[in-house]
Amino acid sequence: MIQKIKKNNSTIYKYGNNITWSLPCLFQYEIIFGAIQSILENIGFDYLNANIFGSPATAWSGGRAPIVKDKIDKTTLKKLFKYIKNTYHGIPTFTFSKINITDDELHNDYENYLLDFGIEFGARFIVSSDKLKNYIKEKSPNTTVVASILKSIYRFQGKEKQEEPSIETETEYYNKLLKEYDFVVVRPEYSKFILTLHPELINDISRIEVYV
Repeated sequence: MIQKIKKNNSTIYKYGNNITWSLPCLFQYEIIFGAIQSILENIGFDYLNANIFGSPATAWSGGRAPIVKDKIDKTTLKKLFKYIKNTYHGIPTFTFSKINITDDELHNDYENYLLDFGIEFGARFIVSSDKLKNYIKEKSPNTTVVASILKSIYRFQGKEKQEEPSIETETEYYNKLLKEYDFVVVRPEYSKFILTLHPELINDISRIEVYV
């Protein structure tokens, strides 16, 4: 929902609070997220509803290389999460998006320390491994787990893709993921060429996340 409004002789497009943004600011650009929220407040707009995602370097990390390489102590984590949640109303979201996690890695002390802390503070988790998703849900069934875009990229793109993408195959895949995950991130190609034209193909469009 986009509403065009006039303020201070300039035209601004305001996205209503029915939209939730996912921003890659956790463990690297928290100050930028805070600055965005402050600017919005100063010009009379509501806060963004935002999931702030990212990860320090861990055995569960995948995708882009994390900026934070050192292990993070609990005091620092508490300050960071409270800053995001209490000051700027964002939801911290860990990205543990490695595709193939071994049984040994699943029980690493540091990764489980981050997982337990995130569960305690109401964090969300973006994952690519079904094994890790099951592990998180066994620990905390009500914790929100998101199927990473890396899952669909791994399946439908690149030299090691498992099948050719099509309307039928990719739609079936996302509907299957919706039965197992709380939210599903779809490939930009799918959202641009299929989802915008045929949203009725998805069983629950409210739980789909798209790249902008």
